[in-house]
Amino acid sequence: RINSATDSITSTIATGSAPTAIAFDGVNMWVANSLDNTVSRINATAFTTTVVATGTEPGAIAFDGSSIWVANISSDDVTVINANTAAVVTTVTVGDAPNGVAWDGGLVWVTNGSGNTITKIDQSGTVVSTRSGVGSVPSAPTFDGTYMWISNPTATRVLRLIR
Repeated sequence: RINSATDSITSTIATGSAPTAIAFDGVNMWVANSLDNTVSRINATAFTTTVVATGTEPGAIAFDGSSIWVANISSDDVTVINANTAAVVTTVTVGDAPNGVAWDGGLVWVTNGSGNTITKIDQSGTVVSTRSGVGSVPSAPTFDGTYMWISNPTATRVLRLIR
């Protein structure tokens, strides 16, 4: 934790191995630990930690208002976790090497880096569509309220997609 007024570190909290991504659900911080295939749920005020097993190499994480979505790069799937109970709800198979995940208020978007595709999933965990033709190594999906933005680092461009 960093005090934003003074830019000083106020505390550090242990997580799993190689924490790579973080999301906030309004109460807890969720940290993807890529080398031990877990996420850590850290209560933001009490600093208690719960560890949840995921797929292989979790590398991206998002909150949709009730669930945590974890993109697992090496198992080609997304783990869905109930944010209140920290229980795994389901695992959704997506494309090759999912490396990014974002929620647009209705759908969860997953970028599949090695597959060069984007998978859209509804909040029940059902794959709605998988779209190709999105460039090389799509990653880092971000929703601006109207459009989903996807970066293509190897193509030196970004895509703006209609929801």
